[in-house]
Amino acid sequence: MTRARVVQNTFSGGEIDPLLYARDDFQRFKTGMSACRGFIPLRQGAFARAPGSIHQGSTRLDLPARRIPFEFALNDAVELEFTDGVMRVWRYGVLVQRDGAPFELATPYQEADLPNLDTAQDGDVIYIVDGRQPMHKISRLALDDWTIAPVDFQSGPFRIQNLDEAKTIQCSAVSGSVTVWTGSPPTGDATADQSLAIGDLCRHDGRVYTFLGVRTDGGALGDGAVGPTPPTHTAGEQDYDWGTSPVYTASWRYEYATASEGNIDLTAVGDVFRDSHVGSVFLIRPTDFSNVPLWVGNDGDARNGDLVTYDDKIYELVAGDHSGINPPTHESGTRRTDASKDTKYRFVSTLEGVFRVTEVLSANQARAEVLRTIPQPCIDDPSYRWSESAWSDDYGYPRAITLYERRLFAISSPSEPRTVWASTQNAFEDYLPGSDADASFAFELESDGRKNRLFWLQRARRGLFIGALGEVWRVFSSVSGEAIGPTTFDTELVANDGVADTPPILAFGDPVYISRDSARVNRILYSFEEDGSRPIELSLPAAHLGARAIVQIVWQSAPLRTAWMRTRDGDLIAMVFDPDQDVLGWAVVPVAGGRVIDLSVSPNAAGTADQVSMVVERTVAETTRRFVEVLSDTTHLFCTVSLSADPAREQFLAPHLALTSLHAWTDVGDQGGLSADAQGTVQLAYPATRATIGLLDQTHFAETLPISAPARDGDARGRGRRLHNAAVAIHETAGGRVQAVERDAGGNVHLGAAKPLVRRTVLSDARTTENATILTDVQSGTCNDVRLRFTPEGAAPMTVLAYFADIEEMGP
Repeated sequence: MTRARVVQNTFSGGEIDPLLYARDDFQRFKTGMSACRGFIPLRQGAFARAPGSIHQGSTRLDLPARRIPFEFALNDAVELEFTDGVMRVWRYGVLVQRDGAPFELATPYQEADLPNLDTAQDGDVIYIVDGRQPMHKISRLALDDWTIAPVDFQSGPFRIQNLDEAKTIQCSAVSGSVTVWTGSPPTGDATADQSLAIGDLCRHDGRVYTFLGVRTDGGALGDGAVGPTPPTHTAGEQDYDWGTSPVYTASWRYEYATASEGNIDLTAVGDVFRDSHVGSVFLIRPTDFSNVPLWVGNDGDARNGDLVTYDDKIYELVAGDHSGINPPTHESGTRRTDASKDTKYRFVSTLEGVFRVTEVLSANQARAEVLRTIPQPCIDDPSYRWSESAWSDDYGYPRAITLYERRLFAISSPSEPRTVWASTQNAFEDYLPGSDADASFAFELESDGRKNRLFWLQRARRGLFIGALGEVWRVFSSVSGEAIGPTTFDTELVANDGVADTPPILAFGDPVYISRDSARVNRILYSFEEDGSRPIELSLPAAHLGARAIVQIVWQSAPLRTAWMRTRDGDLIAMVFDPDQDVLGWAVVPVAGGRVIDLSVSPNAAGTADQVSMVVERTVAETTRRFVEVLSDTTHLFCTVSLSADPAREQFLAPHLALTSLHAWTDVGDQGGLSADAQGTVQLAYPATRATIGLLDQTHFAETLPISAPARDGDARGRGRRLHNAAVAIHETAGGRVQAVERDAGGNVHLGAAKPLVRRTVLSDARTTENATILTDVQSGTCNDVRLRFTPEGAAPMTVLAYFADIEEMGP
């Protein structure tokens, strides 16, 4: 027989999987526990009572809710609460009011959409998608003034170009007849040369005007001559006079910059249009350049009004009778290209026109509004080079978005489940494809033939990560020092075991995600040996906790550096994680009978720490309530309210917990066995000036791994052992108990007498915490498996630094 004093002074591994109980060579075994329920392992090695929660209010009408952080700055953060069809705003635990009532904004999101919401924030604007309907944009105008509207994408994204040459579209100029202005002689009268009727459209210098009529000596407007002076204004209405006796005045209204803007008619071949195309955006490129030839230098036959193509742009010669020796390259306005020839070119358009269908008349006839100037060759001749919107009611909408390198990335619509779209850099609503470094682009992730849908996007320090049903990808720039762009984007397959449909977190610059089976937590790390990224399983030490099915994960960077997870049954799982200190600890935190249905994290009012907010479903007075609660280490009760009184009194109010069994932590100590009446009045046993009243979870406890008993001849496992006593080092502890736990081979448990860690003589002493090493007379009988179990005492704080157990090996 051998008697020894066994020490465990670090518990940072938290609860470990039962399959590891025999792995005393495993690193986490030495720092682990068999149960950590309602306690949190700390980075320093101790374990302490888990934070409780403070009641902040209820969701709108007690409906299921999704909360999304909106953080403009560390000291300017709110949380947006989405319920069925309505958004409300919470600021540091208080609902934002407007006109004496909570501000509410109607949204298109139904209750079923809430789990699918994904957002990307840019300053006071937040883009939001749900995979079911168009992307929307929420804008903050003031704290109590928010708007929401669909994003008006006027330049993409677009599907792959039509390749069927039998299906063509030809655009008209501005709908209706457009006359080219030719004018009248300066000495002409009101009816000389070119005459128009009121309302006629006329084109001059690329601009389109409506003729409002001509009048004589200030008389009434009527049909007649346009006069010798062409209209040149670029906005509104303007009069142009000529003659002296009488004075003629032509009146014009500016309409469009070119004859291919405004409203146009579409003529198709091949049954192109469907009724569902109304509202869809199309991109069209020309195929026939017969009437718009390439620019040729030093051409003396050039004429005013000629259209030419150069560098995928169309220009009009507006001055001179010579093409000049320098080609036009500008992208707006009119510029002189040859001083000696007085040659001037006006930029007309690129070779890409964009229009939105406004009316479908038949399968081959439609009307549209021009969003980007239609190239003249698409007006002169039909083209099969057209593409329709990638996002529409026909093809669906993206399910996830993020901002990365000043682009708005979006992924996965129902029709293109593996496509990634990237906006133009610094223009989040521009998806017109191009080859410039800052241009928009799209690509489809390669696969082995399967169409596994993409679920999430996560920006990280080594690129953009994409989680799919069957794999994880990294998107990065193939050119060091350059941003991801049309010619630099590259991809890397990181993992092929898939992810769960829940967004990951970013911890220490690396994505941490839930696996496809909702049972594992993986961190993506870069491996210099493999020159690539790979997943590392963080949940292996506590793999049994994954059986609860993890459905959400959020990251609290301060003060605990903890990943908080929500399980399908509504419990919390905490993963304390600090790779720099090699800390990885797991714990389960039941929330006093409540079911957590949503988690979110945002900075506190001071910006010094992260607050974890929960939407918790509870049954109160036989009614389902959904409370907003924030985790706080200032209490170890749940759904609490803190109250004060002067002088001391015995009655306090907790109306949100009416007809519920409650517990109180007061300035005169811990008071349990309380209840609230129908109005929420709580009667304390002893008067108090301060009281925190809430729900006590009586399932919380922490239990060590089997205490080893050294033997003279080696390993003593399988032999009897006996615990004689144990000393426990505590820190800032006001109450708690420890007892021996004996387990037999069949899993039967025998609990020894519970011994107090702190002895009190009067109730009010419970407010005083102790830092000491307490020798207890905890003992066990002879057994093969003995452990120490720690249980809290009411709402008292409790932190255990170490235990020192006197244990004796009793032989076979």
